[in-house]
Amino acid sequence: MSNKILYFLLLVSSIILTSCGTQKKIASAPQELKSTKADFGDQGIINIPGEWVLSSENKLTNQKFFRNKDSILMGITKNPMEKYSFHSVGMGDTVFTQSFYDWESKHYEKQGLEVKMLEKSYQNDFIIWTVKGKDNVNAVLLYGGKKDHGYALTILEPRKLTINQQKAFLIQVYRDN
Repeated sequence: MSNKILYFLLLVSSIILTSCGTQKKIASAPQELKSTKADFGDQGIINIPGEWVLSSENKLTNQKFFRNKDSILMGITKNPMEKYSFHSVGMGDTVFTQSFYDWESKHYEKQGLEVKMLEKSYQNDFIIWTVKGKDNVNAVLLYGGKKDHGYALTILEPRKLTINQQKAFLIQVYRDN
């Protein structure tokens, strides 16, 4: 998020400086904000805004964990919908999304963790929720289904990010991919 703010401030400063000069100059376009390409093999590439480093992965679940320079930890999973036990033939994206949330939230509740739905998109293509528990378990998750794939995006160690910043970031990653 700080990259967007920096980009905005640079853009505004450039406009102000350009308009104050006596000669009109054509400002060059700012460089594209950096993003990280996460390779999910046959499932494709996921673009993550900013610079992230792969810290670990679970090949069984196709989940990859990334850290950025602020030490924020994020997990991403992208799998074909039919890989999930609750999937049925002909299941649409919205039904998949709700079923995915129901399936995972019950799993966490059985482990004694507190689950809370925060937001459901108007198109019902994703659900944002939290998992909290003792031992500092505190995650914000976005689960969704689109184009025959299930997505699970998780921020595990948000550092100083507010809940709204976490939600906005997860939505951006989901919508961009």
